[in-house]
Amino acid sequence: MNRIALKSPKESVALIAALFTSFSDIGGHTSAYQPAVLSVKEDICFGTSWLQLGEISLKPSPGLNNESEVVLAENAVRYGFYEWKLADYEDLQRQCFSIMGFHAQTDNEAEDRAKDTIRRALHSVIDVAMRLGLLFPQFDADIVEAMPFNRPTTVIADTNAVGKGGVDFLIRFLYPAARLKIPAIVAMEILNQSDNFFSKRRRALTKNVKPKQKPGILFDHVVSQASQRALLRFELHSDIEVERSPLFSDPLRSAFTPDKDKDWNDLNLSAPVKSYCDRLILETARQHLTTVAAGHPVMLMTGDEGLARMTLAEGMHPLFFHAGGSYQKYGTVLTGTRFHPFTGEVFSIPLPWLLWELAVTFGNARLGFEDGSRFFEVRAINQDLNWQPFHAKEDLLQVSWRGFEPNQYGGLEKQPVAILTKADVSAKDRQTSQQPESASKKTTIQEHTRKPPKSRPKLGPFNVHTVYRFDLNVLMDFIPDLLDKGTVPVSCEGTPFQKRGIKRKTISRYLGFLATGGFIIEVGGRIQATDSMHQLWEAMKVRDLPRAFQCLRQVPSLNDFFERLEKERRIEIDPKAPERDRPSPAYVQIAELCGHGLQLPHDGMYGTFSNPTMLEFVDAALKAYEKNLKSDEYILTGLWLETLVVDHGVHPIKARDRLAEAQAAGMLERYTQGSTPDTRFDRHTMTLLNVQDGRPVVAKVCLYHGDFIIPGKASVSIRLVRK
Repeated sequence: MNRIALKSPKESVALIAALFTSFSDIGGHTSAYQPAVLSVKEDICFGTSWLQLGEISLKPSPGLNNESEVVLAENAVRYGFYEWKLADYEDLQRQCFSIMGFHAQTDNEAEDRAKDTIRRALHSVIDVAMRLGLLFPQFDADIVEAMPFNRPTTVIADTNAVGKGGVDFLIRFLYPAARLKIPAIVAMEILNQSDNFFSKRRRALTKNVKPKQKPGILFDHVVSQASQRALLRFELHSDIEVERSPLFSDPLRSAFTPDKDKDWNDLNLSAPVKSYCDRLILETARQHLTTVAAGHPVMLMTGDEGLARMTLAEGMHPLFFHAGGSYQKYGTVLTGTRFHPFTGEVFSIPLPWLLWELAVTFGNARLGFEDGSRFFEVRAINQDLNWQPFHAKEDLLQVSWRGFEPNQYGGLEKQPVAILTKADVSAKDRQTSQQPESASKKTTIQEHTRKPPKSRPKLGPFNVHTVYRFDLNVLMDFIPDLLDKGTVPVSCEGTPFQKRGIKRKTISRYLGFLATGGFIIEVGGRIQATDSMHQLWEAMKVRDLPRAFQCLRQVPSLNDFFERLEKERRIEIDPKAPERDRPSPAYVQIAELCGHGLQLPHDGMYGTFSNPTMLEFVDAALKAYEKNLKSDEYILTGLWLETLVVDHGVHPIKARDRLAEAQAAGMLERYTQGSTPDTRFDRHTMTLLNVQDGRPVVAKVCLYHGDFIIPGKASVSIRLVRK
């Protein structure tokens, strides 16, 4: 009997791992499992048959501390320790022709056209690998040289780039320098493809489908659903900010203008002209050039040679990639763990991501064994399942499995971290105070004379109300080390703590901070990162400060600090006061880098929780400017930023972003001058989150040096004019 449930990729890790461990050839701790067959099915075209795409071999790590077999299998599924032996292209064609009732050799012209459509549909298997990062698009040397590595560049994507993995490559490896803009015509093209597919599907469910109609249904399915999922992923499950054209400014609107001219009637969406759609995409890029500052690069990303040539002819630079060469990868082995193409860092593609992508592309994906006794299946289209928006937001698909049952706790021997509340501490104090003095002395003597038990170190206990004081830079070194290794000993041997010579008592401050926030757990005497830590680190990698702030608020003592800062607006920091009466320096730094506070020398810590609209910011910016204006038209940039903090609660990061937006919108004009930093204000610094070589780092910036407002330009003084 099949078990059925709605699950996300993260929630399916334990199930997929159990599939392999339940059919393991070797008992106990193993590093090899029987390969599972990866198959897909399109209900209308394949019926009850499955198209086998190859085999998945799980390659768990040997383990560092005798972890259980299930733990190793789950880590392999979660962190991409697998190989996909992709089927040969000829084998896929034979399978597909046989399933859909076509002969390999025929003289029938209509059947030959149908088989050509099938061949094009099968290319979607490689497109899946490209979107996930199992394969990379191919760029020539000139294109690589022009890629936006550091200088901000707007990239306009066409429909081809969305469906064939070009945009995924940009998001994964070139963001945030690359700013993505998707024209409205691209979304409309994809919506039109999806509408065509579902129209054919609805007819097929009520009438018998002729064999010659099936290839068209299959092609429309794999193209439309894969592209639509890509758009949803960009919006809901990635950290990139997709730029869109303002209302009525997209050249697409002319396609819908009622006109009796026959030439215009031929341009409706029910009969789209591809070259016209390409022209609209190019016009969006040309129009964007007129709205950005002079010198700001704008590129058009496409895998279409015709559109790339048209882009060159219009005097623009195409970010052209070639997907055809990747189709030679059929019959090869793809791995779920890869190297970053530019930095060499290791990144992974979890196995559930592959199953989910294939399921949406074809309708159904299955991982199982040839005897059919055990399998894990994912369904994206089902008549019995009514789709809801939260399914897309949570990436929920219908899964079913047979022949095995997952361990209740995912195979992990989780040791809950002991967290002490105020009530626990008070009760412990009362119990100690009520003991007779003799009993207390006796206990103390016994504690000093008895031999310590031979037990492994434990994580905790930690008090949720303890204010943890630590070096934020050290913590930022420990987190990626833990994420890269998967687990580390509770003693923290071999971690940055040990390399820096940090004592155990001090290490407990770092671990207490992470444990009380739910970022780490103890698993079999080892520290393991939770999903919360992964979410925090991903947010930091793309400098998504609001999301990082929400993750960090899970630490109770840090949340208490934020609430106090938001309520009081200013916290006095007296360097002569006892340490317990001063905020943790790490908490102050975290507030600054998250954009919710700023410490001013000899003044205190100010909360910056204000998030003004553009109009509100323009008024606040001019008030702060005019307040400090004297005989000269220019004021110190740092003074202006600090006035916004003190008087209006606007953080310098928000001020910088809003200033750029107001200038681009024509509401405010900004002038700067001066390149010699004023050394009187060298202590007026702010903690900033940067990314170096793909890894978040903590940096210090002096607000009075001026290069914070305009990176790369030392603008010590600023002048503002309302427009």
